[in-house]
Parts: sequence; C-alpha cells; structure tokens
Amino acid sequence: MSATPPPQDPSPSSQRKTSGVLLALAVAGSVFGLGNVIVGQFTQHVELPAAPAMAGRAGSSPSFSPSRPDSGNGLDAGAPVTDGGDGGASTDAPHARDAVAMGDARIEAANQGRDAGVPPHVEEGKATVAEDAPGKTDDQPRSSAGGDCELPEKDIAREAWRRNVPTICVGGSGKSQRISLYLPVKGATNDATYDYRRKQRLVRITAPSAGSQLTMVQYKLRRHGFHELKIAPEGNGSKFRLTIEKGFPDPAVELKESFIKVVLAAPTSDAE
Repeated sequence: MSATPPPQDPSPSSQRKTSGVLLALAVAGSVFGLGNVIVGQFTQHVELPAAPAMAGRAGSSPSFSPSRPDSGNGLDAGAPVTDGGDGGASTDAPHARDAVAMGDARIEAANQGRDAGVPPHVEEGKATVAEDAPGKTDDQPRSSAGGDCELPEKDIAREAWRRNVPTICVGGSGKSQRISLYLPVKGATNDATYDYRRKQRLVRITAPSAGSQLTMVQYKLRRHGFHELKIAPEGNGSKFRLTIEKGFPDPAVELKESFIKVVLAAPTSDAE
C-alpha cells in the first residue's frame, strides 16, 4: 500500500485574491455605515401644522365684514385695524379710514342735494346746474348783442377765425339798427376794392393782398339780411361774394387791418 501525499499549500495568487475580496467587503460596510450616520444627522422630520378650525357650521363659507371706524362700532379714530386672527399683527390704515370718510361725505352731500332738488353731481360742495338756454353751435354765425359781440371789433374777428364761421352782430333797434358781418383776413387791405350790384343784391370784395382766414368756400348765412357768402382765391389774397336779402338798403363796407366789415342798416320793408 502506497502512502497518501501531504496537502499542498495554496498558491500566493489565491491568497491575494481572498484578501482583496475581504478588504473590499470591509470598506463597503464601513462606507455604508458612515453614510447612514451622516445622512441621519441632516435629516429632519417635518410636521405639517394642523388646519385651523373654522368658526360656524360645517360646510358654511367664512365671511368677512369690514368695519368703519365710526362712533357706533366701539373703535376710536386712532385705533389700529387688525386682521381678527389669533396672534395676528395689527396694521394702522389711516388712508383706508380717510377714503371711507370721504365716501360717506360724498354720499351725504348727494343725498342732501337730491332732497333740495339739485342734481347729484356734487364735488367739494359745488353743484353744476344746466342752463335753460341752448348752447351755440359753430355752424351758425353769432348774432346777438352779447357773447362775442361784446368784445372789441378786432377780437370779434379773431373769434370768427377761431370758430371758422363769420360773426354777425346786431346793434340798436328800430331805424337806428345796424347789422355787422365780420370777415377775418390776414394781410394788407389797403389795395382792396369793393362794389355793390343792386340788381343782384351782391357785394363784391376783392383783396389781392389779404387772404381769408375762413377755410370754407361757401357759407349759407340766411339771417339778419345776409343770405350767402362765397370765398375764392384772388392773387395772394381772396375775393368775397356776399348776397344780401331783399328789403335791405345798400350795405357799407369797411376795410380794417385784420378784418373786413359789412354793415347793413335797418330794412326798409320786411326781409325774407
């Protein structure tokens, strides 16, 4: 019978592999444990606050009624306004109080004006009352003893230019009545000429150096003896053709510095 040979020692390479595996397992375990410790220190448990209890019955929506700082709610003029919650911060609101007070004052003023028969358009104690007379319109010549006709003649012509319509002013009464029509012009009128054709009841005015400041070519006047006005260019100026209604005497023409004035006397018979 042969003898059993003794076991051979493991090779050096197998020992190195075994040692490497054990060392890797040890490092992995150490890193895992150290990571749990570090993460656990920075992890905090956050608890959400409980929902506040709502006053009133379940299912009913909360309501908020602001209070005005008046003498009836127990607040003085300098008391702060709070939000009504537990531990809520108080906030002064002088602007809000002023706005409420101003609104109350306007409402009270409107009520007083309504009771007194005044329209409720009240602002700072002033009421606007509409006038009974209808307002003037710019598509008709001015014809009255007041308004524009109370101004100096040069300003009357300026208002006619601003409104872009001739101004007619009536002065006097009876046989001394005079009706004047103002035509605003720009330029010299010293070389202007005029004549009157009685059969056609037509006043012809030619101002080669004075241009009309009225921009329309035709104005249907048809009042106070003046029937129609036509304007056309003439050289560096303008020419005017003014028709007079029946029953009026021959008109007079006055050439002024900044306007041309045509004057009618009282009619000899009923005008149209």
